[in-house]
Amino acid sequence: MKTWVEHPKHVLEKTHTEAYVNFASMYPEIIIFQQKFENLKPYFVRGARERDRQTYMCRQHVELQIIFKDCMKFRKRVVNESREANQAVTEVHTSAGNIIEQTLCPKPKD
Repeated sequence: MKTWVEHPKHVLEKTHTEAYVNFASMYPEIIIFQQKFENLKPYFVRGARERDRQTYMCRQHVELQIIFKDCMKFRKRVVNESREANQAVTEVHTSAGNIIEQTLCPKPKD
């Protein structure tokens, strides 16, 4: 059985030209044209797009969002398997806020 493992994507923090100029200055003994240099980059490295530069969340929130999405993918798979087996199904949450609201203890009334 073959297992597919997705390689994490890496986003360049500089332009292809800046990366090429940096490489050429660090290794002047290696002669390579810029187009060939760009073609040799690994498949999982890509240039930054506009949406990659726009960030609205801190690191912890980004990591929470990634974990939440993966948990919900898993949860949806479990729900689908439960439905196929005619077992009871519980709610699939749509955001981390829903989970927090349902799992935290109620606030004590002062």
